[in-house]
Amino acid sequence: MPVRDDLEATALRIAARRRASLPLAPAVFIGVQEGWGVIPDSELYNLTAPIPDRTTGSTVTRETLEAAGYFVPAISQQRASAAA
Repeated sequence: MPVRDDLEATALRIAARRRASLPLAPAVFIGVQEGWGVIPDSELYNLTAPIPDRTTGSTVTRETLEAAGYFVPAISQQRASAAA
């Protein structure tokens, strides 16, 4: 099992470095739209600056921001920084 643990740890480090190299998403978390049936919940954000194919003020999902090449912090990180 130690080899598997090492591989998982390495994969996590690589993913963290990749995320750290992405620009922070120009967006503010506004809430979660609940899914229905097989449709999953969606995190919603309002843009504070335009991104490709979207204007400032547009509401987009986490997936849209990530597909545009942005890093989106975990919701818990966003709430903590907003409270500070």
